[in-house]
Amino acid sequence: IGFSIVDSPAPIVSFQFGCRADMQALQRRAFERGIYIHYSNYIGAGSEGTIRCAVFRDHTREDIEALIGVLG
Repeated sequence: IGFSIVDSPAPIVSFQFGCRADMQALQRRAFERGIYIHYSNYIGAGSEGTIRCAVFRDHTREDIEALIGVLG
């Protein structure tokens, strides 16, 4: 879907797009669909912040596809 992410073995993906308001709107849309992603403005995230997604062992293929659908 075109996000630039760091290739890492960690089950956490962090990315930025648009501005702070865009990322906060994405977080709200995802939450409305039962998907929790985190918008963070921690010091290392830059002035606009970042979105962070974590994958856990109990996530299903359908969960991942739903996330991709929200992000796309």
